[in-house]
Amino acid sequence: MSTLLLSLPDLFEKYKNWIVRNPEKANDFETTVKWISYFVAGRINNSQAVAELIYALSNLLVLFNDRLITKGRQLEKNENSSKLKLWLTVLEYSEVFLEISSNRIFGPSGRWLVIVSIQIIKCIGRLVLVYHHKESIITVPSVPTLDRVKLNTSELQGDSSDENAQLKSVSFSLKHSGKVIRKIDASPLISGRNWKPLEVSQTELDDSDNQAMIRRKQLAEVIYISKPLAHLSVSACFGYNTWKPWMVSLIMDILRL
Repeated sequence: MSTLLLSLPDLFEKYKNWIVRNPEKANDFETTVKWISYFVAGRINNSQAVAELIYALSNLLVLFNDRLITKGRQLEKNENSSKLKLWLTVLEYSEVFLEISSNRIFGPSGRWLVIVSIQIIKCIGRLVLVYHHKESIITVPSVPTLDRVKLNTSELQGDSSDENAQLKSVSFSLKHSGKVIRKIDASPLISGRNWKPLEVSQTELDDSDNQAMIRRKQLAEVIYISKPLAHLSVSACFGYNTWKPWMVSLIMDILRL
């Protein structure tokens, strides 16, 4: 037993190195685990709960392997919101299984209690991301999956270095004003010049317009975040077999536009 415990760190280290070196093969293994959940459905007792458990575990496995690849290839961004996003993603992957399990253990009342609790936790977490961490758009899941097919750090670094080198070769920015100035040796022939100042890559907006845009984005995100709780509240007031909850959701979607 002690030998097995001592070998576990070594096994994990080998697994981590294999995942980092072979992200596409790991993707094939994760897809196989996910397909097992479809095969199990309807074939054994309590198949719905078992299928949702396997499906949730497959998504959590993808998240875990993505974290290993991100850390192993040094792609991780230093964000204060990373832990909150991680826990929100775990909750999003597990909520259906928790709902089904609570219905089997505690009945319909326990099921709705779990649903409301999960939505409240998600709403609070996303509001913290919007107002405290200044996230402009909340993605679902909160931690997007890596695109492992296009994952090639050497190409990414090469592309970024080429773009920076090209930009530096034709222009430079003034330290105080930030104005972009074209270098003399990068100027075109006189016949091909338009005598206009070099354009900045990003459009500069006035501070007032920028702040108004940020407020509109935040309002749209708050409406999106609060929509599940609004839907549940209207369902609790008017019942679940009425069109009113869906109409409220439709109105909130229109207001977000």
